[in-house]
Amino acid sequence: MSLSTYSQMMLATLFSLVLLIARGVYPYMPGYLKPCWAVFFLTGMYLSSGWAFLAMLALVICVDAYVEAGPGLNFFRSCMTRAYIFLAPAYAALWWAGDWYSRHHSLEQLSFVHLYLSLIAGATVAQLLSSGGFYFFSGYFPQPNLREFAQRERAFYPRYLATAICYVAIACVVHLVAMTLR
Repeated sequence: MSLSTYSQMMLATLFSLVLLIARGVYPYMPGYLKPCWAVFFLTGMYLSSGWAFLAMLALVICVDAYVEAGPGLNFFRSCMTRAYIFLAPAYAALWWAGDWYSRHHSLEQLSFVHLYLSLIAGATVAQLLSSGGFYFFSGYFPQPNLREFAQRERAFYPRYLATAICYVAIACVVHLVAMTLR
């Protein structure tokens, strides 16, 4: 199913607002509760244009830079390290997973198994890139090693994945209600 230009613009606006609120208005929200992973996955699913991905990525970078430069937010100065570059391929993995799903399955009849398998695949790659990049290249861990990284992943990845699944589930409910009301 292809969406009308109007629907795509409305979704792009909604996704942008969600990112602005999550990353800019509530910067102290724990990372694992933020809807960013779901937004990039859903952007790939509904707005499969590469331009949509680049626009969302540019928005995230601008908001993060603004928050980093803001007064009184010294805690977040730690996030923008040389490892920040790993967020681009991490978000690209999520976008690609959503795009793959939309190309292989009809949005009119959501295939939940395939939807969640593609989300889990994209989220796993995103987690390895973003957390791995931060762990190994941020300079905050004096002697990074695979064993400690694996322990950290066991602690953090389930939270990030559960949050993404919840947000995508909410989007699916809204999608199904909208399809029913059509």
